[in-house]
Amino acid sequence: MRRVLLAAGVAAVTLLAAGCASSATGASNSGSGPVVLRLGFLANITHEPALVGLAKGFFTKDLGKNVQLKTSIFSTGTEETTALLAGQLDAAYVGPNPAINAWQKSNGTAIKIISGAASGGASLVVKKGITSGQIDGGWEPEPYATEMVLDGGTRLVNEASLWPGGKFVTTNLVVSQSFLKAHPSTVNGLLKGQIEANSYINANATAAANVANAELTKLLGKGLKPNVLSAALPYIHFTNDPIASSLMTDAQHAVAVGVLTPVKNLSGIYDLGPLNALLKADGQPQVSS
Repeated sequence: MRRVLLAAGVAAVTLLAAGCASSATGASNSGSGPVVLRLGFLANITHEPALVGLAKGFFTKDLGKNVQLKTSIFSTGTEETTALLAGQLDAAYVGPNPAINAWQKSNGTAIKIISGAASGGASLVVKKGITSGQIDGGWEPEPYATEMVLDGGTRLVNEASLWPGGKFVTTNLVVSQSFLKAHPSTVNGLLKGQIEANSYINANATAAANVANAELTKLLGKGLKPNVLSAALPYIHFTNDPIASSLMTDAQHAVAVGVLTPVKNLSGIYDLGPLNALLKADGQPQVSS
């Protein structure tokens, strides 16, 4: 019942964030000339849109020749929040709590949520014959929940069953406010790549999963076992909708268990105008905050 996805190589790759910061800050915030976009994400199947967007070349194509994309892999959302607040990232795929944390710590000045990416994919899993061991169970995202089940655990609760319509935000795409202000067309290109990635995933579920897993293997030297991948994916829904209604509830739950300090105000955390313009142009339903 342990996490096996993140290999030792992740720590080394994660250090790329700091390196990108020192070499790219000037270019990414310049008003003219080439633009550097520093994008962070987790080596996790709930960040499949990022993996597919990279592997299929959607980001590169939609960002255009004037934009250099630099990616950094992180092992936790906390590390991503630290990098965002330190000015080491321009955009990132993050979970709801890291997004809220970045908003709170910066008094609403650091980031904007510009798109959803994934929903679902969290379960309460316990080991058989619960006794008084160090850990008898836990709420885990995919693929870790499925790995625990395949290792002999029991899935007691699929979190989707606890939310209206079975939908709650798992992964958002956020961007720094300074980068959004300086490079709106680059952010539009990133959003186009995100939309294209999710469209591909939802139209080609099996192929997209294999593409994402191959990208994980390329980045980490190790991907998910096929049985873990196939068993985990049905619990995840990939959507551009950030499911804003679930964010405050998520914040309240996180505060209740001590993960977040009390959340005073999330008003203004979303900027979905660019996303909705692109969704409308693509004939897809628009989303709300």
